Amino acid sequence: MKKISIILAALATAFAVSCNKEAADIDTPDPSVPAGMKEVTISASIDDTATKTSYDAAGKFSWTKGDQISVLASDGNFYTFTAAGSAASTTFSGAIPEGTTIGTYALYPADANHTYDVNEYYPFGFNIPNYKDLSNTNSADLPLHAESADGTNFPFKHMSGGFKFKVNNFDDIFKTAEVSIVTTGLKISGSFQVRKSSTHSGYVTYAATTSDANELSYIRKVNVVDNSVEVYFPYSPGNDLWGTTTITVVGYDSENNPSQLLSKSAGFGGETMKHVRGKIIPVTALELPVYVPPVDWTKVDWNSTAVATVTNDADSEDASIEELRLVADNNYMYAWIKSALMTPYPADYIDILLSDGDAEAEGASKVWDQWSHTLGIDNYYQEHKGTIDTEGNITSMKFSHNGIDESIECKTDVSDGKINWYLAFPRNYIETYTSDVSTIHVGFRLWTGWNNYAAIPARGYGQSLLEVTLP
Repeated sequence: MKKISIILAALATAFAVSCNKEAADIDTPDPSVPAGMKEVTISASIDDTATKTSYDAAGKFSWTKGDQISVLASDGNFYTFTAAGSAASTTFSGAIPEGTTIGTYALYPADANHTYDVNEYYPFGFNIPNYKDLSNTNSADLPLHAESADGTNFPFKHMSGGFKFKVNNFDDIFKTAEVSIVTTGLKISGSFQVRKSSTHSGYVTYAATTSDANELSYIRKVNVVDNSVEVYFPYSPGNDLWGTTTITVVGYDSENNPSQLLSKSAGFGGETMKHVRGKIIPVTALELPVYVPPVDWTKVDWNSTAVATVTNDADSEDASIEELRLVADNNYMYAWIKSALMTPYPADYIDILLSDGDAEAEGASKVWDQWSHTLGIDNYYQEHKGTIDTEGNITSMKFSHNGIDESIECKTDVSDGKINWYLAFPRNYIETYTSDVSTIHVGFRLWTGWNNYAAIPARGYGQSLLEVTLP
């Protein structure tokens, strides 16, 4: 019996091994392909004059590994295919439903909002998102279209030209940046129609009014490389270069904290462009101003020996402004102005007065009559002006310099029966008004309408301003 048991055990083992071998020979489904779908691989090529998605060092476009295209299947729907490599020609793989076949059209970049309607004269609906994060790729993100003769090889071509837009002088702390443009009435994002013929591969943007504010803007987030960023914007055939637009640049540090670095109106030159596939037009680079970190009021020591202080005589006509303190660090000049609490507050505006303190300097032509012995700013034109509401809050502060209006950070605090105004002026603006970079003379005055209400230092205080040391 013992011998028979051993023989049966051996047979069972052999049977199990045989079963396992047969099971191993059976194809198992690819878990990455959903049930009811099948994986398909196609080729996407690029010629020397047409589609590519990113620039290499030599200025040539190429596919980038991970690029995604939308491929039309025989059921009339688009499916996403992903690039296997980085080259002028590479394979793309994706999944389509069982029982369908690959169609003859494809669009780049892939988007869930691409559409196809065989009954339309322009059957393809191409979507350009209002916002896109490209920081994980070096893609130029320009719209492309391909028509295949066999459903296997797809030669892509541009559907537009493009602007190569560069912004320089990013501070080292910024790792990524968003560059946005906003127009007043030209649609530059959203859905666009595309013709079926590859010889008329469609417009990606066109002059048209739109009620959707998002369609008037185009925002792309990209990496900062060598303190610069590059963004490609598609342009419409036959249109001017969008005329005047608002351009905004926001930088992000390593923790993805945002800082607005630029917001200005600018034009692309006014040249009328014709529809030329793949023509990339470089736009004059924007140079960011020197980055100034945000104000940190907790680090301002108002009682240090470096603080310059002046108080107005209680009997003077300017006594409603009681005290002024000034101090500076490497980024800002800070002002603390203390005023009597009055409701409603009688002044409408607050002006800053600046001087290098040298009335005898050559070209000392800009003076204000109440400080006539100093070289300062002619504030009759209110170049540096803040507004005050009826509660005594400074609601805004504008500092003008070379035609640029800089918004000055300001805050109002009411405590101990006094109004306290706090202002922070960037040093790069302040220093344009002093010939000696170590000091500057500063004063403030209040206005109600066009009538002078009060000043600090008070009018008649030795015809002088308060001197602050600039470290």
